[in-house]
Amino acid sequence: MGVPSGGALARLSVMAHEYWLHQVAKLHDPAVQGGKINLTLRYIIEYGGWDQGTAGKLKTLCAKLEAFAQEIRDARNQILSHNDLSVIIAGTPLGAFEKDKDVNYFDCLQEFVDLVHDEAIGGPYPFNDLVKDDAAILAGMLAKGAK
Repeated sequence: MGVPSGGALARLSVMAHEYWLHQVAKLHDPAVQGGKINLTLRYIIEYGGWDQGTAGKLKTLCAKLEAFAQEIRDARNQILSHNDLSVIIAGTPLGAFEKDKDVNYFDCLQEFVDLVHDEAIGGPYPFNDLVKDDAAILAGMLAKGAK
């Protein structure tokens, strides 16, 4: 995805990229860290009280998700959560991944969320639909403002 031309849109694009990278990375933190509980995928698996079949499916999905999270972990640890001076000076690119790996990640995350929601409450939880709706609303607002 290219960066839009124009100062405000370019900065908004960078902020959005940084934000989603950080949020995805946080999903993969330990369930408990420094005596504090983190609402993460591991927390859901470890403390969800799942039957063996569901726990096994969640662990399998989490392992697939973890492969992608590993690719963005350095970006989270060295730039998004901290300002690692040597990385900044070197201009080292962090958080890069192959085309469509993010799409595959979110498809798998949708499976994870649907399974958890179905077991705990009943039925799927279509969070991807919410993102699409938000994007359409934002695009409409930008188009309206450009006129």
